[in-house]
Amino acid sequence: MYYYWITMMTLLKEGIPWEALVTFTSDEIALIMGIQAAIHQQEQDEQMKSMAKSNMSISSMGGI
Repeated sequence: MYYYWITMMTLLKEGIPWEALVTFTSDEIALIMGIQAAIHQQEQDEQMKSMAKSNMSISSMGGI
């Protein structure tokens, strides 16, 4: 039961309306959670690439 409410709160924070959540099957919820995790991972990867590029350009200028 705890996992259910953690999942629901997570999806509500992602902006999915409660009215929609209560109509989804457990398979649909699992799919949405998987897609959300993939999106977050992609965003983190892009952020890490951007930070690495920024650090490389600073070090190529002799650092600070």
